[in-house]
Amino acid sequence: MDDIHINKDIDKKLTTLLTEEEYEDVIISLAEARKDKDFTSEEAEKVISWSEDTRLKSLLLGQVLRGDLLINVNDKSEISFKLSNQGKIVAEEILNRV
Repeated sequence: MDDIHINKDIDKKLTTLLTEEEYEDVIISLAEARKDKDFTSEEAEKVISWSEDTRLKSLLLGQVLRGDLLINVNDKSEISFKLSNQGKIVAEEILNRV
């Protein structure tokens, strides 16, 4: 397979939710799904955004399942999170290491 180069505009938007290799893997997956068809930068941005959202949700779920975060639904039916007592202890320990 030819080297895949992410558009420079997309490169600027990359965050630390995924590693550089994971971003490349997502784009390669899109390219492989398209086979001989090109994809637009908007389509690449969409799969990157989906990947980041999925990673963030996974991280939040992990924190809830470990008991570090409490999950709630507010008056507008929106999900919200807050640190549990256990999460506050963990956060304090991390801050003390810095």
